[in-house]
Amino acid sequence: MIEESLDEKGKKKKKEYFISVCTSSKACKKRASKYVWERCCNEHNRENFEEESFEDGNLHFRQSQCMGLCKQGPNVKVSEDEEGKDASIFSWMNPIKIAKLLKRLKSGNDPKDIKNF
Repeated sequence: MIEESLDEKGKKKKKEYFISVCTSSKACKKRASKYVWERCCNEHNRENFEEESFEDGNLHFRQSQCMGLCKQGPNVKVSEDEEGKDASIFSWMNPIKIAKLLKRLKSGNDPKDIKNF
């Protein structure tokens, strides 16, 4: 029998996701990564776009350093742990794509199964 992780009310716990948005590399900045970050903030009712990180339920957001995929930026990394092990990286992000990605994560989709937007 597979054990499920339950919260204090006995409901199935949602997976935790750590979402990093590259906002520091020249290439990502040039391609407007700040608007990807702002969309993350807007989607979660954050008014201070200067915050480096924030949490909303099972989603943990942070601005990050270069991910080494500058030619494909802006990039967003999604993982189930803070260290980013076994992460999925989404390239060529824009505000519309990040909103779609966040919607899929909220609805329980595994980042590894998300291919197209």
